[in-house]
Amino acid sequence: MFVIEDIKNSKWANAEHTSVECEVKFEGVDDYLPFGACVNGDQYAHTKEIFDRAASGEFGDVSEFVPIPEPLMPDQNQPTVDGAQTL
Repeated sequence: MFVIEDIKNSKWANAEHTSVECEVKFEGVDDYLPFGACVNGDQYAHTKEIFDRAASGEFGDVSEFVPIPEPLMPDQNQPTVDGAQTL
C-alpha cells in the first residue's frame, strides 16, 4: 500500500471536476511524482484517496480547469503562401 505524505499543485483536469492532476509525495520516494486521479478511482485504493483528499482541499485549493484553446484555423482574410514566388 502506498502512503501519501503530501499533495501539491492540484488542478482540475476537466470542467466537470471529476478528475484532478497533482504532484504526490509518497512515503519512501524522494521526489514528488505527477499523478492523475478521477472521482471513480480505479482498482487502486491510493488513487481514490488522492482524488478525495486533493478535491476536499486538504492540501490547498484546487486550481480551476483551463481548457486548451482550439487551434487557429486559417481565415480567408489571412495571407497565405499560395502563389508565393521564389528567387
